[in-house]
Amino acid sequence: MTPTWAKRFSYQVVAFLISVSMVVGVVAYAFNKTYDERELKFVHGFTITAHTGAYDTPDNTMESLETAIANNADVFEIDIRQRPNGTIVMSHDIINTNNDGVEIEKVFERVKQTDMRLNLDIKETRVLKSLHELIIKYSLADRVELTGIEVFQAD
Repeated sequence: MTPTWAKRFSYQVVAFLISVSMVVGVVAYAFNKTYDERELKFVHGFTITAHTGAYDTPDNTMESLETAIANNADVFEIDIRQRPNGTIVMSHDIINTNNDGVEIEKVFERVKQTDMRLNLDIKETRVLKSLHELIIKYSLADRVELTGIEVFQAD
């Protein structure tokens, strides 16, 4: 047995023992605590994003937004579509009438009163020009992320 082989073998044994002790600790914690007793701790700087419909609220509604604000969410995700008349609205599904969906301007007005950021999930690229104008109008450019599209689609 060479000294190099013994050194490598000892490192492997130590790593194995540490791994086993970690697994035993996690299993003991999981079996000895009820679900309600387990505490979730966030790392400093952790971002809480409320997906539309979070906290058991209807998707893409003002109720969902208000609940996210009340729960101190850092980011709120919204699905973006356009009505036939050109109005931009919150909606995951295709909009067929001029009454469907919540107007995005109502959302922007409410979000502007908070520090919340928005993740706008673009469902139709035809909304981009009008949406950009509204983002500028409400001075939200530094608080909005666009998702759901490819870079080449955002001319």
